[in-house]
Amino acid sequence: MKNEEIYSILKDLSEKIEIKVVEKNLLLPGLRAKSGLCIVEGQKMFIMDKNKKIKDKVDMLATCIGVIEKDLERIYIVPVVRDLILKAKQKYTHRQAGEKSIISYTFDEDSQDSD
Repeated sequence: MKNEEIYSILKDLSEKIEIKVVEKNLLLPGLRAKSGLCIVEGQKMFIMDKNKKIKDKVDMLATCIGVIEKDLERIYIVPVVRDLILKAKQKYTHRQAGEKSIISYTFDEDSQDSD
């Protein structure tokens, strides 16, 4: 399955679990923002830098879904995508081991492990 297809499935899944995915240009002069999850007027929103490579977008969104959604079993997810989400969650959890608490989530290339 191609990354574009996986990303589309992840975006659809995000909507099902009430996370709106919005792509914005975050490379504007004077703007110091990264892709990540936030809450705007009570709505969970994942702001995705539209300039990211598709693989990075897939990794970030899979990690977000894996960390945020505690009951993925209640939703049908294509097995390949489910495995990707679970692996992304494990990588994130492994990186966070040792931290006392998580105040906010930032999903960008600086927080992703290189393969």
